[in-house]
Amino acid sequence: MLALLLALLQSPSPPKAVDFFPVVPGTVRTFTDGTSETTTDEVEAPVDIGGTLATPIVGRDGRKRVISTSYYRIDGDTVYLVGYDVKHPLPRAMPILQFNGKPGKWLFDGGASDAQDAEALHLSGETKLLRDRLVFGQKRATIQVTIRAEIGGGPSGEHDEQVAIYAQGVGLIELTSKAKVGRDSNTTIRRLEKVEEAK
Repeated sequence: MLALLLALLQSPSPPKAVDFFPVVPGTVRTFTDGTSETTTDEVEAPVDIGGTLATPIVGRDGRKRVISTSYYRIDGDTVYLVGYDVKHPLPRAMPILQFNGKPGKWLFDGGASDAQDAEALHLSGETKLLRDRLVFGQKRATIQVTIRAEIGGGPSGEHDEQVAIYAQGVGLIELTSKAKVGRDSNTTIRRLEKVEEAK
């Protein structure tokens, strides 16, 4: 009985959302889209947004120019997108990853921005467990997070789908994004090329 209890206490706890979405300031991830172009995501120190801390991830192009800044907060088994501007957070933080050790689904309804005339946003998300994958020479647990979003309504509304693969201890390793507005559609793929740990 004692041996069983000790074994349970020593067994590793199941991975959590934060294990797949590490936000250590100073970490730089380099992505490629299959061409010679690369982009980077750099994790910066948390800042206060609306009375709570959120971690900025700054996207840059190959010339080091800032192309995006997104602010994230991790609470329990959920990673939330707080906004894109410190002064203008989203009306409600948007869940973009949920994981408590097993597959799951979630729904979200809110606004696409804090503007009074912001279009309505409806989002559905799903997390699936994948087989372990070799990432930078090490076998790691991986999950797939699929998010489908509808912005606005009617035939002119925007329909987006993102399929992201995250590796435990590394973060995002692949992202396929499909955007459709009316009859026009566009697909992009980002793949992780390297990770520079915080110094």
